[in-house]
Amino acid sequence: MMIPAKKQRERYLIDQFLAVTPDFDEYEFAFYDENPDLIYQRGGAQLGFESILVIPTHESRCRLDSATCELQLPLHANIKDNLLTTQLELSRTLFEHLRHYKLPTVIVFTILSPNIQLEQLAAHFALPEVTVHNIVDYFVTNGSRSLKIIKTRRV
Repeated sequence: MMIPAKKQRERYLIDQFLAVTPDFDEYEFAFYDENPDLIYQRGGAQLGFESILVIPTHESRCRLDSATCELQLPLHANIKDNLLTTQLELSRTLFEHLRHYKLPTVIVFTILSPNIQLEQLAAHFALPEVTVHNIVDYFVTNGSRSLKIIKTRRV
């Protein structure tokens, strides 16, 4: 069965995230899905992961080069960016992905920008607690580190 490039990219990003995030030790890939993107399991427990790329520019296309297993950014993606632009992009992409997930799901934002400090972003950006959507956590990662984003209580 041929796996689409988009699914390969999503798995690459989540595997990279899991390698640097001890919260999910021993979770192993189980299968591809759409709601959420990927299902991992540990023992009999399943957990979903939704992979969201955040490129704080107007160009949001990147691809996984299967030969080198590296993400390739568009040539013009090195436009100067800042924290506010990234926060706006995070908000926009989150709302595109809000849906009810069929099992508990972790939303993982992969920040493709060398100029963004993850600590600054995670500490000053809160996202809603959306139990109705079955979202259990939000994380930001740059591939080599990850941090949990603060959740606000929904009243």
